[in-house]
Amino acid sequence: MSQHKSLEITINVTLSEGNPAVVRIAGWQFDIQPEGSFHDLSSADRAEFWRALRDEIDEFWFSAALDDDEDAAWNYRLEDVDLG
Repeated sequence: MSQHKSLEITINVTLSEGNPAVVRIAGWQFDIQPEGSFHDLSSADRAEFWRALRDEIDEFWFSAALDDDEDAAWNYRLEDVDLG
């Protein structure tokens, strides 16, 4: 039976003035619900989870952003952010 777990990742970044392609990650924040639920997974299962998550981000999120997909959450959210 599948188990639903919630994982919210917040990435705080600093963009280089005059060159937004230079990004420094200032910090990461994870919110996991139910709290501590990923600790119950074996090391092999945690490694597999992170591999699968990395692949999903790479295939969907970044590719959608790079393809300038107007429906991509990445592009939609950045439209309304004043970076100036």
